[in-house]
Amino acid sequence: MCSVHRLCEACSLEGNIQIATQVHHKIKVNDSNVDKPEIVLNHKNLVALCNFHHEEIHGKHIAAIRKGLMFDDKGNIVIDPFSDEGFM
Repeated sequence: MCSVHRLCEACSLEGNIQIATQVHHKIKVNDSNVDKPEIVLNHKNLVALCNFHHEEIHGKHIAAIRKGLMFDDKGNIVIDPFSDEGFM
């Protein structure tokens, strides 16, 4: 998380500056992988996010488009770089 200077990575992509208050795991931590450092502690599996974007990823905000996609700053639908939905 230090490489993003404690800023929300999703806000940064939108051209905004917001302090990251959450760390999101791209691959969900569950009973079968909670003891695997390559999942739980791997920086490639972690995304620094603000509370709004973390809640958005977990479906607490109503999504306008399907998971794994997002709108860019011009309103185009693009692949969400923080999703683990497999569109890449």
